[in-house]
Amino acid sequence: MTETAEGQGGTPITRRIRRERSARKAAEDLLEHKSLELLRRNQEALARVGELGAQVAVLERRLKRERNARKQAEQLLESKSLELFQQQQTLKKLAESLEARVLERTAELEMTRDEAVGALQDKEQFVGYVTHEIRNPLNGIFGLIDLLHRTSLNEKQQRLLDNLKRCSEHLYQVVNNVLDWVQVDDQPVSEAAQIAEIFAVEDLYVDLRAMLRGVASASKTRLMLEAPGLEESAWAGNRQAIIQVLINLVSNALRHAAGGCVTVSCAAELEDSGKGHLKFRILDDGPGLPKGFEDWLFQRFGSPEAAGLGNARSGLGLSIASRLLARHGGKIGARNRPQGGAEFYFSWPVQTSRSAPEQVAEAAATDDQVPALRILLVEDDLINIEVMREYLRLLGQHPVCAETVKEAMDLLKSGDFDLILQDMRLPDGDGLEVAQFIAVNQRTERVISISAEPPTADQQPYYQGTIRKPVTLQDLRHALREAAQPAA
Repeated sequence: MTETAEGQGGTPITRRIRRERSARKAAEDLLEHKSLELLRRNQEALARVGELGAQVAVLERRLKRERNARKQAEQLLESKSLELFQQQQTLKKLAESLEARVLERTAELEMTRDEAVGALQDKEQFVGYVTHEIRNPLNGIFGLIDLLHRTSLNEKQQRLLDNLKRCSEHLYQVVNNVLDWVQVDDQPVSEAAQIAEIFAVEDLYVDLRAMLRGVASASKTRLMLEAPGLEESAWAGNRQAIIQVLINLVSNALRHAAGGCVTVSCAAELEDSGKGHLKFRILDDGPGLPKGFEDWLFQRFGSPEAAGLGNARSGLGLSIASRLLARHGGKIGARNRPQGGAEFYFSWPVQTSRSAPEQVAEAAATDDQVPALRILLVEDDLINIEVMREYLRLLGQHPVCAETVKEAMDLLKSGDFDLILQDMRLPDGDGLEVAQFIAVNQRTERVISISAEPPTADQQPYYQGTIRKPVTLQDLRHALREAAQPAA
């Protein structure tokens, strides 16, 4: 009984021992559980540390790459900076060299310009001298022919003199064109100069036949002139310039149609106002125009030789014709004819004589009556003095003549005049001195320059008009009528 009780309840010590054992076991179990939990957490931490180590390794590699890249960039930047500095130094040297070259070239250009200006001045002086030396005797020839033409002659003498007069007029026009060409005068002519004369197409054809009869005969070429319905019509235009163009184009056609035929035709194209154009066509049955002629035919310095075409319709005449037409507002062209040969054509501005300005119609009048004027003629060439004096006498005038600046000044100081006609080149000085004397002393004389070349821009204010040599009777009549007008 004692054992059972002891077994069931045991002694307090036993129960205590059992409790302690249970507590120990529970503690051991808890410790084991905690150990396992700690182990698990340690393993997780170790895994996390591994991951972090991998991430750190990745970051370290990235950092290393970035450091390397930065280092390379710094090296590249340093290299480029050095290269840029070297290029800047090179550019600086080039700029300095270029500036030196520019200065040197500028000095050369200034020297060249000065030489060109000097050469141009020499050319202008030479052209002025040549112009005076050519036009001065032409004035005498032209005037004497005109004066002789006004005398009584037999039929043969009259015919010969007519032809001589036409040739002299043509020569006058050629000389004017060539001298104007040398002086590079490309300015358009005034409207007044474009309608300076009253003429008929038949008059043009008469002059053309007379001056080209020898050329046509020598080349055995027929020259046919046609102007249906226009032969007797009167036109206002620049007759001498039209004749010049016709002669240049027709003589060119005659040379290339040897043994054949050259036909000149004319038609009119007019507006209701009476203004319009005369349209001329020059047809020949020669060899025609070579390929590519458009590039050089009318050029100032063009030539078929430069195009490898030999002497095919070359010459100064075509370019002068083109230039004359351009200055007068006309047009020129050329083409090959379908049946063979060449056609040159041009249009020239004209007006009907009824629509021409009053001064043009007045210029065509034959009334030579001009009021008597006190005229001082200042000219040193004896032949020109004779021509001018005779012209003035035909106009009812009796001029006083002076051959030098001194003589002219003495005459002016001793009396008054209505009109002074003076040459620009005199033996003892420039004719401008006379005009300046008039202006400075506020005298009333009208001063007209009569010379081979017109006054310069500086000289122009001292003159009230200019007559270019050779002088015509009509030029003088117009100057006298202007001088006879009451002062405004």
